[in-house]
Amino acid sequence: MTLCSCGLSRCPFLSHITPASHPTTMRGTGMIRIFPPGTAGWAKTRRLATSTDSLTDISVAATYKWTEIGSTNEYYCELLAGGDPDLAGLNASGKSWYGPPIALYMEGVLLTEGSAVGSLSAQEWIWGATGAGFDSVIVKLTGDADPDTVKQLVKTGVYKWTKIGATDEYYCELNAGGDPALVERTAVTINGSPASEGSAIGALAVDEWIWGDGGGGFDTLIVRLTGDLDPDTKADGWVSVEQSIRFPRTNITVAEVIQGK
Repeated sequence: MTLCSCGLSRCPFLSHITPASHPTTMRGTGMIRIFPPGTAGWAKTRRLATSTDSLTDISVAATYKWTEIGSTNEYYCELLAGGDPDLAGLNASGKSWYGPPIALYMEGVLLTEGSAVGSLSAQEWIWGATGAGFDSVIVKLTGDADPDTVKQLVKTGVYKWTKIGATDEYYCELNAGGDPALVERTAVTINGSPASEGSAIGALAVDEWIWGDGGGGFDTLIVRLTGDLDPDTKADGWVSVEQSIRFPRTNITVAEVIQGK
């Protein structure tokens, strides 16, 4: 793949209309030439059109897991059953191609791209060889933590839970008060078991959760526990969520032009 003029080593573009705008709002068009397998002398030139406004979540425990590379404290993403998660392959339609990630976000914060597998610093990531026969996203987290470790939202000294009126529902905020800056989740665990998502704030059943503004002026996690108890009365980890690790999809699509043999 030809390197992009923007300087990103794996950017699928040859040039950008607005190169300074990515990786956070990467938009632009360019050209890439692809040689189909088994078709010597043929090439496909494809017009690229990419938007990275939506992020792909690779911290979903029902789909992916993270495996340490030796004893490096670096972890690569693979399928839950093991094997290549195909983060840079054909999409479901088979008519467009996902380029390797050009950016990675942990809990909504842009991580720094490292220089080499095996030499990452904390909060760095890289795309590279996993040693398992495929390339994937590789990360090293603060404290050498396993990305599969859950994020505890009942956590003494870090978060507190505030009751919403007389509803017996509580929303999560910083221990000192205010927005905990959580990334919206699709899975929540209460007392070690998957909890059901409720339909509306103020109408949660026991051990249900919902994402929204509980009255603090920010969106956050809201729960209702068995016995209508305050989550702050429970042990650390009583309410937890998966770590949020996401990347912007680079979707290479649209017109194919077959060039001569």
